[in-house]
Order: sequence, then structure tokens, then C-alpha cells
Amino acid sequence: EGNTHRTTASVHYGAAGDRPFAATLLWGRNNEEHGTSDSYLLEGAFEILREPLVRRIEEAFGMSAVGNPDFFVFEHALFGVDEARELAERGSRRPVVGERHVFLIGAASLTREAQNALLKLFEEPGEGAHFFLVVPVVELLLPTLRSRAVVFDASEFCALADARDADDPSVDTFFAVAAGRRIKMIQPL
Repeated sequence: EGNTHRTTASVHYGAAGDRPFAATLLWGRNNEEHGTSDSYLLEGAFEILREPLVRRIEEAFGMSAVGNPDFFVFEHALFGVDEARELAERGSRRPVVGERHVFLIGAASLTREAQNALLKLFEEPGEGAHFFLVVPVVELLLPTLRSRAVVFDASEFCALADARDADDPSVDTFFAVAAGRRIKMIQPL
């Protein structure tokens, strides 16, 4: 699987760079141990993941998606090269009102040309840009694209987010402890 490897938490990390901010805030990962990026690939159904991801991103970045010119949510049945170029153009701009802008994209499939167009964007995102690409099956993406992002099996994230929203005390405990302890807590799973 190229430069991608699994941890016990069904989370994949690519060799994607050294910008720790988003992954640390969003996922509580130990960035010194795993490495992080401002580009994320999430495996799962966008229609299920959309709302929990928007809430988690809003919490982590302290920004609202509603009416925010720096928070973009796109959904595509087929993500082609034109969509990739538009995303790259928007991602190269500076944020309008804050320090960062977020792009949450759901794509049922991506053309090979679109994936190639995303390579440089994922490797060198614009200042303050954070990309979250949700696809049904990450392994169908080019290995080079996967290697430029942090890759998550988002179904576990949604299960945790749903439990957290339901005020499950065990989930509150999980989110309250340090990242190293969280990894130990989920290893038996």
C-alpha cells in the first residue's frame, strides 16, 4: 500500500509532512510518533460522515461552517479534473476571515486525472488550508495520493462521535485522557 501503514486503531498515516496542527486537534494523535498533514483521506460514506465531521472540525478549529466563506463542503458523484483544478485554485487563496480555511469533499469516485491534479495540492497545501476528502474505499485511490495524506477509517470516528454526542461517559473519558493513553485504551479493540 505504498507509504501507508496501519496502527491498531484502524488509522492509516501517510508520509505527508510535518504540519501537526490539524491532526492533533481533530484526532488527538501523537504527531511526533506518527507524523501529520493538512490533507486527510477518510474512508466511509459521506452522507453519514458529513455532519459528524463538520461538528468535529468546527470544535477543533473554533469556527462555524454556517455562513463562513472559509468553510467549504462539496459533494460529487464523480470528482473530475475540473473539480480538482477548482479546488486547487480555491485552496491557493488566503483565508477570507480567519487564519485557516477548510475544504470537506465527498466523492463517490475520482478520475485518475483528478487524483494526479490533487497530488501537489495535498503535498503543499496553501497557507491555512485543510483538506478532508471522504471516499468509499481509500485503496482505490492512487498510492501516490494516499502517501500525501493522513488516511483514516472514518467509521470508527463516527461511532465515537455518536457515542460522545450521546453523553456516553466512557467516551468522555477517552477524549479526556492524553493521546498516548488513548492509543493504549483502543489497542484491545
